[in-house]
Amino acid sequence: MIFSTFSADWRTYTFQNGDVWQSGIFKYNCKAPKSGQGPQFSKCGKYWWQNQKGWEKVVVIFQVTAVGWLFLSLASTIFSWFHSLRQKVVIFLLMVTSALCTVFLGLSVMFYTFNNIGLPYHERFLENVSVGYGLSFWLALLSWIYSIFTTFIVFCIFLSEFDLFAKSRNVLFSELKEKVMKTKDDDEPLLKKQSQLYDHYRI
Repeated sequence: MIFSTFSADWRTYTFQNGDVWQSGIFKYNCKAPKSGQGPQFSKCGKYWWQNQKGWEKVVVIFQVTAVGWLFLSLASTIFSWFHSLRQKVVIFLLMVTSALCTVFLGLSVMFYTFNNIGLPYHERFLENVSVGYGLSFWLALLSWIYSIFTTFIVFCIFLSEFDLFAKSRNVLFSELKEKVMKTKDDDEPLLKKQSQLYDHYRI
């Protein structure tokens, strides 16, 4: 996911002559207007950010946030290897960070999916260009699917660690047993009366 976030192959432009251009959600060779050389990093980043569409800014924010939660999830994974009294807390943190990483990564991928095709801001050559998805986008999509699976596994570990499955099962069995005993108590007078009637008519 980290590679897909910062690599320059989220979007592809395919021209009629067969040439293919690639671009990512970050731009590393930006230049300020009327400048023959690349500006300072701060000016370059400011100019790049100001020229991003609203949905592109959302994708960048969600993607960077997902990477941040990924690092926290990796840190939780490392701490979970150490057996201690606080291991349950670490597993809980791992579940939360993994889930948040999955959510933000999924939002980023979905925003990019629905907004990438038919981009409106390259009008000068869009008529001769087909816009598609690059390798980085597909890697991000695979990372999202993998993170969903990972979050599910961590959630199951969390439930087993806190014995929530066993507690739920015991509660369910207790409720069923209580209902059976209540039904038996309610039916006992009726069965006794039926038995008395049977004995009466048999005599």
